[in-house]
Amino acid sequence: MIFTTLIPLHRNDGSPVPEAEREAILTRLAEQFGSATIEGQVIGYRYEPGGRGHYREENLKVIIACEWRRYAEAERAVRAIGEQLGQDEMYFEVRHVDGIRFLPTKGKSG
Repeated sequence: MIFTTLIPLHRNDGSPVPEAEREAILTRLAEQFGSATIEGQVIGYRYEPGGRGHYREENLKVIIACEWRRYAEAERAVRAIGEQLGQDEMYFEVRHVDGIRFLPTKGKSG
């Protein structure tokens, strides 16, 4: 299984995620799954009707390959990153299988 997530460079309140914290997250992913590939910085634009409206996000695109049996573990790892960074949800895509999902991270079940 190959999954992709986006690690935000800024929290939802606009404050930057320190480089040391990002590095700790990436190191944790690499240790947990054996490796993590950083494809680079990507910029996303989102729209939340009734919420924050339009906003721009800068992220690191991270690709991880692991055994299919670790799907639930991968979801938990991505949710934990979102909770650590105070995100409302996290981008989670399993290539060629599941499609794109946005995983709730703040007390929402999904």
